[in-house]
Amino acid sequence: MKKALFALLLSAVVLLSACSASADILPTDADPPIDFAAEANGPIVEIKEKFFIAQLNDIYLNANRYLGKTIKLEGIFSYDPEEEEQYRIYAVYRKGPGCCRDDGQALIEVAWPEGTDTPYPKYEAWVEAVGILEEYKEGFSTFIRISLTSLEEKEERGAEYVAN
Repeated sequence: MKKALFALLLSAVVLLSACSASADILPTDADPPIDFAAEANGPIVEIKEKFFIAQLNDIYLNANRYLGKTIKLEGIFSYDPEEEEQYRIYAVYRKGPGCCRDDGQALIEVAWPEGTDTPYPKYEAWVEAVGILEEYKEGFSTFIRISLTSLEEKEERGAEYVAN
């Protein structure tokens, strides 16, 4: 029990220190961490492989700057396969540093807009997700997710493990 509590506290300290330092590790203007590409309905915030963790941290820490913007990223498509389909939460993630080298994950929730019957890819497929970052409430909590405009399964996989 003491070991589990210590491991939990240590994980929280590491996570908090990583989050608080995220602004310090972002590149300068010469090498922007976020690629804004032009699109008909505004700029696309493209989450790049090299800065995957830092960019997702920035989105979570500064969600108001990104709400309503188009987000594009690639990663592993996941959900809890044992959960009933109507209650599943879908996400795109990449593996990252943790207490045992690669047991952490950087992820963001994704969902088709309500009323859309578009199927989701198979579990752990490599995908490219594009959609609008939105906020939603569940009970008393507020969350963010990408409301999908496209979710394409890709043949070629990128780096599953990222360490930034």
